[in-house]
Amino acid sequence: MAKGLKTGDTVSVAKQFKFKRASEIYQKGLHRVQPGDVGKVVDAAEGRSVLVDFQGHEFKIASQRLELVKVPEIKRRGRKPGSTNKPKIVAENISAPKDLGDVAFINYNDSQFVTRVANTLLMQSGAQSDPDAVVVQIKLADLPQPVQNQIHDLMQAKLALGPQQPSVQPKRRGRPKNQS
Repeated sequence: MAKGLKTGDTVSVAKQFKFKRASEIYQKGLHRVQPGDVGKVVDAAEGRSVLVDFQGHEFKIASQRLELVKVPEIKRRGRKPGSTNKPKIVAENISAPKDLGDVAFINYNDSQFVTRVANTLLMQSGAQSDPDAVVVQIKLADLPQPVQNQIHDLMQAKLALGPQQPSVQPKRRGRPKNQS
């Protein structure tokens, strides 16, 4: 029994369905529909009936007599018809971006990136930063100017702090350690 049949669904009869000799379908040459015969739902009819097309003949049948058939899709290999492997032609009026290499993959808004670059430069050259210094395998000069400025500002702020004294360990709370 098939429920919720829609137009275009592929169906088969649950058991053999014979047409009466006086029916129009029988006169056209379709005497019976066997289980396994495949048809398509054409339209909904009155009540629970649907209009079905079997072997080019349309007739009305109750949806309880039908079973939904899953037709496997044909798996194709290769490319779709009409497709080509030719590269797309770039229009001349569109300017192609210059090749920035790995610089294009950097998130300049990441504060950790700026911190790492500033620390690397401080370790390499101190207060003076060479624009051709290699930072994360990227020259400082290759970075956008606002990012360069942000790195320089952070370096200056760190240098202004001066040397830090080791932090004092906080007192331990709770029971004292057992000293053996």
